[in-house]
Amino acid sequence: VNLGNYGANRLEELSRSAQVKTEDFGARVQQAAALRSAIENSLAETRSYRTARENLRVVIVSYNSRFNSALQRLMDEFAKTKTIKTQRNDELSAEERKHIDYLLAHETTMIDYLMDVRERVNAEFKSDSTYTPREIATPQDAEIDATLERGTDPATRHSLIESRFLSTQNFLLSAAQAWEKQLGVERQNLLADVATQQAIAAAEMRSRRFWTALLGALIALTTYLVARSQIKQIRKAENEAQEASSLTTSVLNSLRDGVLAINEQGAVFSINPVFEKDFRLTRKECLHQDYRTLLAGLPVLRQIIEQAAQRIASEPNAKRSAERIELKADAETRLFDLEITPRKVGEDERGSVIVLTDVTEIERNREEAERNRALSRIGQLTAQVGHEIYNPLGAIKLNADLLEMQLPGENGDARQTVSRLKRALEHLSTIVLDLRYLSRPREPERQAMELHGLLDEVIELASERLQRAQVTVNRAYAKGTLHGEFDPLQLRKVFLNLLINAIEASPQGSEVTLTTRAVKANALTKGFKAERGALAVSVVDHGSGMSAETKRRVFEAFYSTKQHGTGLGMMITHEIVKKHGGLIEVESEEGKGTTVEVLLPL
Repeated sequence: VNLGNYGANRLEELSRSAQVKTEDFGARVQQAAALRSAIENSLAETRSYRTARENLRVVIVSYNSRFNSALQRLMDEFAKTKTIKTQRNDELSAEERKHIDYLLAHETTMIDYLMDVRERVNAEFKSDSTYTPREIATPQDAEIDATLERGTDPATRHSLIESRFLSTQNFLLSAAQAWEKQLGVERQNLLADVATQQAIAAAEMRSRRFWTALLGALIALTTYLVARSQIKQIRKAENEAQEASSLTTSVLNSLRDGVLAINEQGAVFSINPVFEKDFRLTRKECLHQDYRTLLAGLPVLRQIIEQAAQRIASEPNAKRSAERIELKADAETRLFDLEITPRKVGEDERGSVIVLTDVTEIERNREEAERNRALSRIGQLTAQVGHEIYNPLGAIKLNADLLEMQLPGENGDARQTVSRLKRALEHLSTIVLDLRYLSRPREPERQAMELHGLLDEVIELASERLQRAQVTVNRAYAKGTLHGEFDPLQLRKVFLNLLINAIEASPQGSEVTLTTRAVKANALTKGFKAERGALAVSVVDHGSGMSAETKRRVFEAFYSTKQHGTGLGMMITHEIVKKHGGLIEVESEEGKGTTVEVLLPL
């Protein structure tokens, strides 16, 4: 037992000695690296200061502040190096002492040089003739200073200053690197010293080899078994953590919802492919980025997240928030259900998880189903009503025409009355025709036609309204002709309705623009697909625009903002475009006019 104790004590003594030497050596290695880094940093900030002063011709506060910070850091690292030299002088090798002494001897030279660069640049900027260069050591620097004092052209002057800077930079870095290089030699000396001490201890214990060896074997075996158990536990924990991370990544990547996770400071630490695709982002540009910067183009989403983050930070047990919002996603305005949930680690809340579910198609399908149910109910009601009204309406119109023919020419008041009667009959006829269409919707009777010619006919049909409203039409047609197979009667109804709406929304003296264009299949957006491309027609007015409520309900049956509107025109327009396999989109803002675009697949 005594032999074992002796061996154990001797081993512990050797271990402590080696640990002290290793820690001491490590501290010197760290200090050498810190001093070299401080020299590199101070040189870099000096160069930045000089470049800013020469090119920008002003002293920028940030450059001056960084220069001062770098200089202070350099002086602090020199002070730490002096402390090591003082405390460990007897333990250092002669070679290492020489390198440290050399660095400390040139501390003043280094700092003077950096200060001199700043003073020289400032003096040149201010044309200060009282500036005197500091005494800097090397003969090459003295020669350059003499040349600069004699005066040179700006290009040569810049070249000489740069040469002087590089010369000094190499001198300073070489001195710091020499200490680091010597420490590499010292490392080998340290290892050799530890090996020598081990050999001496082995010689002392050789006579007791058996018991010591047995003790060592037992200690080694015990250590091995404990180490193996710990390694297994570490590997198991690592595998479990890796599996959990892999599972989380797989789940995130398989979701059809967009997911963004941020920490309590607002930095993004996770994002899934759906969120990236919807908002045209990449994982590389998102990770560790502040969400406020990342979502600068989505102010609505950014504001909601910011409000939720503040609530989560201020309320200990904050619950998730949910709402429906419209966002510009993948070049299209889409509808999302937004959920923001506090992210908890144990009992602490560490940020938020944002989940965006695209419900655009779900909402469109729901609205479509509601519209179809409404059409079905309206069709049943209007089939009989339309028939009962249309026949007597024709008789009234015929008699109004006969009355107008029989009135003498000088009876102006009576003619105006008949004219108002005929306009009212025309409006009533439109309502009846709309009701009849809803009761008996038909498939398009397609035939080859040219779009520009059809639009010219529509403008002609609306000519009287254009004159009364004092509105003009700007034909911004695509070059050439646009041909396709459509139902001309149905499309005439579509574009006449859109043009009349635009006229009625426009102030006197303004214009309505009709634009046309051919769109290739690969250029179609908004989820609209057409293998052969499509023709697009836009009706643009500069009127009062629509409120968000009106825009949302514009295709709803019997919804109208007009005093005498039926609320059927836009619904029928939508149905006709849909039966052509097309798409109709409304862009409008109150006070800024309205644009209605119709896409018709070829």
